Amino acid sequence: MATKKDILSELIADNSKTKVLDRKWRSRKPEKADFNLEGVDIPAFCVGRKKFYAEKEKEAENIKQNIPDEKAKISLDFGWEGWSMLALCVVLFGYIKLFGMPGRIGQIVISALCILVVGMYIMRAGHVKHMRKVEIEEMKAEVSELRKAQFKDEETYETILSYAEALFDYEEWQRRRKPAYWKEISDSDARETLFSTYDMLGMEPDGTYDEYLDFTIETGEGLTGVMCPGCKKLTQKMAEGFAEDLADAGIPEGIIYCTGQIEQGAKDVCEGKSGPTGDVKIEIRGLEEILKLVGETDKE
Repeated sequence: MATKKDILSELIADNSKTKVLDRKWRSRKPEKADFNLEGVDIPAFCVGRKKFYAEKEKEAENIKQNIPDEKAKISLDFGWEGWSMLALCVVLFGYIKLFGMPGRIGQIVISALCILVVGMYIMRAGHVKHMRKVEIEEMKAEVSELRKAQFKDEETYETILSYAEALFDYEEWQRRRKPAYWKEISDSDARETLFSTYDMLGMEPDGTYDEYLDFTIETGEGLTGVMCPGCKKLTQKMAEGFAEDLADAGIPEGIIYCTGQIEQGAKDVCEGKSGPTGDVKIEIRGLEEILKLVGETDKE
């Protein structure tokens, strides 16, 4: 069974780094008591909930696999009465074969029996087809009801998710304030974290645009493009690509946040000494500027 730490880690990891961190939990680690979860065994609860939905889905799949094919061929089965009539017809036809055609009354009886046998088969086939359709509809309805069924205490689970979200806010805030975090950060995490940081500052970060332009922010004087290579080495090619993306989008200014190595060629591009910068202005910001930016979000 997963430990409390494992389960909470999974729930915490489900939160996106792009989310705005709740100021309430930045400076104080949330406790179970803050969410009225003191008496809740979170691992057991989550395992029980997961088991409930797994078993429910398994049962639904078993029923689904056993649903008859509505288009399947109907077998020749029309009850003992029908088979008795058919046997009688065979006997009568054998009689005719051996002794010849009986009188008019006998012919009428044989014809009536044949019509009766055929009619019974048609009726039986129609009944079987109808019952199969009813069975299919009932089984499909049962599958649907199973999948709609909710765990008995989803409200508590939602509270657990809120607790995990608060833990994420606290832990993420602690990480963002440490230089070591930014020195090892990937480009994707840098992009999401800085997106969140600007969102917390009310600068309306928007979208993922091109290969090098990660998102834009509203500075009050227009849009500024942002590129986040994280701790990756900033190459001349990356700087040129960013400048081209800015120019194509009609954005006059850009910022590159990089805590890794920076090629001289990349610096030259950003300073306008080489590459396709044109009228685009690009500033490279490092660890000190990132930590200062993060600190801005903690001000009232």
